[in-house]
Amino acid sequence: MRQWNDESGNVIVEFVGVMIILVVPALLSLLAVSSLLMGQAAITAATRDGARAFVRAESVVQGRQHATHIATEAFEQRGVDADVTVDFVCSATPCLTPGAAVTTTVRANVRLTSVGMSVTLDESLRLPVDELREGRE
Repeated sequence: MRQWNDESGNVIVEFVGVMIILVVPALLSLLAVSSLLMGQAAITAATRDGARAFVRAESVVQGRQHATHIATEAFEQRGVDADVTVDFVCSATPCLTPGAAVTTTVRANVRLTSVGMSVTLDESLRLPVDELREGRE
């Protein structure tokens, strides 16, 4: 009768098992965290640039359009797959009254494709309207 005591092939099987159980989930988690950090960088830039565009606009309509375009572009430039919404809250009426403040909030639903889920990020920034400009509607 022949005995099989040679265990040289077990190392390969154990290595593949460790790779599948430990390394693959760690890699997927790393990809998800990377996407999340890119989304956070994008939402920070989108909020800052969108708020600046709104308070410098000639009208509220023009400001909303320009700020929304800039916010969406910030995500596209960074390669982040997200649904973006931009909201504005004005401290005075009309909205772009010199010396008033405008709070810009950008909300993004960022899809983390590596783990098959999405995360909602939001950020707000309050900027003053330039006091030396004429009032704008």
